Amino acid sequence: MAAAARVNEANARQFREQAEAAWAASAAEYARRDAALREPMAATAVASQETSRAAVLHESLERRRSLPHSYPAGRGKTPAFGQLDIPQPGESDYSSLGNASEMSLGPSAAAADESIACKPVRRDMGNSEAGAI
Repeated sequence: MAAAARVNEANARQFREQAEAAWAASAAEYARRDAALREPMAATAVASQETSRAAVLHESLERRRSLPHSYPAGRGKTPAFGQLDIPQPGESDYSSLGNASEMSLGPSAAAADESIACKPVRRDMGNSEAGAI
């Protein structure tokens, strides 16, 4: 009986070793195949990303080129980001409105602006107003 137990144990150990070796070989083969598949996919992804970036850049440049240039000649270069291109009198359709320095508000407009600025702000809300809400 003891001899049969030793034989069974030896067979089990041998089976376990063969299974572990087969698993290791299978895992190595899987890793090799996975790497072989991922390499072209990674290269394709990088190429696709670069192509996409180039396409976006090209589209952006084409869009900029196709925009009408409404800046009058002799005014210098295009204004920087955040700056307004305020048309000067005689340069656009807005010239009929005149320049701000040419316009006069007059004494009544100035007095109205001053009276509005001096009005106190009411911050207290009585109970009657709060209850009416």
